[in-house]
Amino acid sequence: MSAMAATTTDSAARQAAEAELDRQLQDGAHQIVMDATRHPVDRSSFPVARLPNGVSLVQFWRLDAPKLQFLEFEFDAPAGRRVDYADPVSQQLMTEMLAVRRLDAGSLSALLSRIRSRLLAAYGPGKGGFMAAMLMARVNQAVERPEDFPALLSDAELLAAYGISEKMAKSFGRGGFVFAGATGGPPVAREVAQRMAWSLPRWLENVGKAMSSEAILPVAMGSGTISWIISSGHDHFADRKQTYKEEMIRRNMAIP
Repeated sequence: MSAMAATTTDSAARQAAEAELDRQLQDGAHQIVMDATRHPVDRSSFPVARLPNGVSLVQFWRLDAPKLQFLEFEFDAPAGRRVDYADPVSQQLMTEMLAVRRLDAGSLSALLSRIRSRLLAAYGPGKGGFMAAMLMARVNQAVERPEDFPALLSDAELLAAYGISEKMAKSFGRGGFVFAGATGGPPVAREVAQRMAWSLPRWLENVGKAMSSEAILPVAMGSGTISWIISSGHDHFADRKQTYKEEMIRRNMAIP
């Protein structure tokens, strides 16, 4: 195959991938998958996230400059360079990302490629590369940890996540520890609990692991430290519960 023919074939493949991505952003991929509650669902039935009132795309995806927080880390924007996601190019990409859970593997790859190519073309390898890395990280987070963005959850997932957050908050409020209040209950609650390690702040997860081993013993910790851990855990899950509740109210779902 000549170089020109190969280029033409590659271009046609890219155009086809782009067209399929646009279709799936609109209609979703009709593919049966398992949701967080371990029930089979049609991927196209996952909601296209709607922004809560007063929340911008930048805020929804947590891309506020100058500090950007994701996947348990914080990154400063490049020194002396203000990153602004308010332009039409990045706004369109972030809008498309709201349907990320509806995409199959091929269209997800096409979306990541679109993010990179459009931002690099608009801003160059420096600023554009940084912005692309941030958006691609958010796509990854939305796929692997959709509970971080309640608007991305199906109704069943949202209901289950709300219930387990309530159990966790009550557990900490009674002086329980980490997963104590989430190990029982119906199968759906247990399944979601197993997937909710993401919802623990990294510091709290590490303390929980340490206290469940012989690394440290509770008696070796001051009562003030233990009280702070319990209080922080309660506040964390109470905040999660409220976030889920607000999304349920937005969808006109009954609050249990």
